[in-house]
Amino acid sequence: MKFIINTLKESQKSLFFLFVGLSFFAFFASFENLYARSGGLQNHNKHSYQCAQITVRWKQSESIEKYELYRDGSLVYSGKETQFTDANLVLGQTYAYKIRGTNTSGKGPFSSEVMIHARNVCVPSEPQDVFTAPYPCGGSVLIYWKTIPSANIYEVSRGGSIVYQGPLTYFFDSGLPYKRSNVYMVRAYNTSGWGRETKIRGLSSDKCPPDSAPELVFGGEEVGEEGYFSLSLRDSPGNGTTVGGIRRTIASYEIKAFYSDMVIRRVDLYFDKDPYKYLENIEIRVNSRNRITVPVDRATVEVFSGGREYVVRISGLFFNIPQDKNEILQIRVLRKKQQNLTKKEEIKVYLKSDSIRVEDNLFISHILPGRGGGIDGNYVRSFVVN
Repeated sequence: MKFIINTLKESQKSLFFLFVGLSFFAFFASFENLYARSGGLQNHNKHSYQCAQITVRWKQSESIEKYELYRDGSLVYSGKETQFTDANLVLGQTYAYKIRGTNTSGKGPFSSEVMIHARNVCVPSEPQDVFTAPYPCGGSVLIYWKTIPSANIYEVSRGGSIVYQGPLTYFFDSGLPYKRSNVYMVRAYNTSGWGRETKIRGLSSDKCPPDSAPELVFGGEEVGEEGYFSLSLRDSPGNGTTVGGIRRTIASYEIKAFYSDMVIRRVDLYFDKDPYKYLENIEIRVNSRNRITVPVDRATVEVFSGGREYVVRISGLFFNIPQDKNEILQIRVLRKKQQNLTKKEEIKVYLKSDSIRVEDNLFISHILPGRGGGIDGNYVRSFVVN
C-alpha cells in the first residue's frame, strides 16, 4: 500500500484517499443497515421498542357473521368480537387499520383506513409475586402483589366480576362464604392500556370466634325478644344541599326499634361519583350525641361496577337505639380542602338494602333497610359540591 501511494501523483493521491474514505463509509452504512434489518438493533431491546398496544373497536352489523381487521395490509384479527387489542407494537409508531365483514355469501368491502398512533408508554407487565391469605376471619381474603412502576391503577376480579379498581397493591375481599376457594385475576393499567392478568386462588377465612360472653339467665326468666326495626328517609335535608368549607348534613334517616334495644354496628354509604375527589371526611351522627368521623382517602373508598359505584364502609360503631324510641341518623360531610372545581358537581349518596348492620338484645344480627335500596331506591339524596 505504501508503494502504491508513493508512486501516485499529488492529484491522484487526493482522489485515492477520497475513494478509500467513501468506500469505508458505504461499507459501514451497509453493515449498519443490514444489522438493523436483520433485527439486531431491535431485538437487542425488543421489550423497549415492541411493548405498546392499541385497542380497536367497531360497530356491530346484523348482516356480518365475522370481522376481518387488517393492520398495514396484514390480517391481525378474524372473529365475531367487536373489538381487538393489538399488542407488541412499536412505541410511538403510527399504524393504518381497516376492516371488512364476511358471511356465508362472501366478503364485503373494506372500510376507510384509520391511522392510529401507538403511545410511547409500554403497557404494564403482569403483576408479580401475587399472594392471597385468609384474613383475619369472617369470610375474608387478602390479595396483595408487587408494585409495577409503570402502572397507574390495578384491577382485581373474582369469578369474572370486578371487585376492586384503585392505586393500592392490596385488596381485602370480605363478606364471602366461609372457607371458600375463589379464583382472582389481577392486572394493571396505564395510559397505554391494560396489561396481562395474573391468576391466583384465594381461600376465604373461617367464621370469627365469639366476641362476647353469653348472658346468663337466672331462674328461667326471659332476657328479651328478637327485635324489629324500621328505617325511613326524612324530608329534610332535601336534594341539592350545597357542601362547602363547613360540614353539612346531606341525608337524614329515622330509625325506630321495636321489642328490643338496637345497636348500630356498621353503615355502608354508596356514592355514584368518587368521594375521594370531593370530600375531606364523613361524619355519622345519631341525635347529636353519638358521632364518628372517618377520613375519605384511597384506603377507605372501594370501587365497584367499573367505576360507576363507590362505597365507604364505616364499621366499629356502637350507637344504641332504645326500645320503642325514634332516633335520627345523619350523614354529614366536609368538602375537600384546596379543591379547584371548574363547575358544580352533583353527587348522589344512597343506601343499599343491607347498608346498615344492627344487633338486638339477643345478639341477633339484622340488616336495614332490608329492601328498597339502591341508586334508584327509596333512600337516595343528592348534594352539590362547589
